[in-house]
Amino acid sequence: MKKILTIILLIISSTIYSQQTDAFDIIFKGEISKINNVNIKDVHDLIFEINKMMSQVKKETVIYDKELKPILVNKRPNEIDRILEQIKNNIEVEVTDEKNNSNLNITSNFSASNSGSLNLRNYPIDIKNSNVEIDKHSSINSQGIFDYSMNESIKEISGEINYKAKLLEKPKKLKLELVLNAFKKSDYKVLSKKDMNKKKNLNGTNFTLINLEKTFFALKIGDKSNVEIYPYQNGKIADFKGITSFSIWKPLYKYLVNTDDVTVEKISNKFSIDYLKKMNLKDAYVLFIPGNILDSEIIILKKEFQKSELSIEKEL
Repeated sequence: MKKILTIILLIISSTIYSQQTDAFDIIFKGEISKINNVNIKDVHDLIFEINKMMSQVKKETVIYDKELKPILVNKRPNEIDRILEQIKNNIEVEVTDEKNNSNLNITSNFSASNSGSLNLRNYPIDIKNSNVEIDKHSSINSQGIFDYSMNESIKEISGEINYKAKLLEKPKKLKLELVLNAFKKSDYKVLSKKDMNKKKNLNGTNFTLINLEKTFFALKIGDKSNVEIYPYQNGKIADFKGITSFSIWKPLYKYLVNTDDVTVEKISNKFSIDYLKKMNLKDAYVLFIPGNILDSEIIILKKEFQKSELSIEKEL
């Protein structure tokens, strides 16, 4: 899901909360040790904002404008080997300093036949090992879909991909083991309310649909990498009009779903500092809050990739 998931790995809308970074880290990153008497009010306020987003009435409906079948396979199956080789040969690694942060930027490019849309999310870069700690929460792979197939004079198109993340330290020499990926195909499962609380498996990813409402849905899911989720109806999918997803403690989720007229006062009475310190994001659901109205079904896709590995050393 950043990965939804690209799920899929945290994707947080900056509009949720921007005033208090401690509250953000406590709720969304599970940094319980940061809770104190100074920031507890901000934590309660943030929980209240999450509840408002879950219950907010949406006006925009879902538009099912994409056929499912074409996105289940790579449009260029005979070019995968060549594309991966180009990505490998064109890799560039750069570390830049910005304010108090060191940023890792990995870029590459490739060419492909003009035989349909080109989705850059189908060619992500992963870091298998490194000699420096990397903030994976900050990592971003390329986004964007390009389609020039209507112009028959264009025979070949180019794709530029990048991976960006913050380095938590800056060594004198950077050592990376990269995994370069090219999408092959996707398997999928369609879910509706009748599937709630039933354990499912999709190519090794275990998950359970916890809830599916008009304004949000929740999953218990294991490995979220290479997972994508869409609204689904009669063989067609739609894009969410903006979607926020994040891990949420089970007790907090159940409280928000089962409590009427949630207020900041009720939250503060329920979620004291001592109570919150018992929370653990390992025991959590993933909550998804889209910007449009959900219908009766969603579809989960698990991508399968062809991979190529590359080791890089760079003096900084």
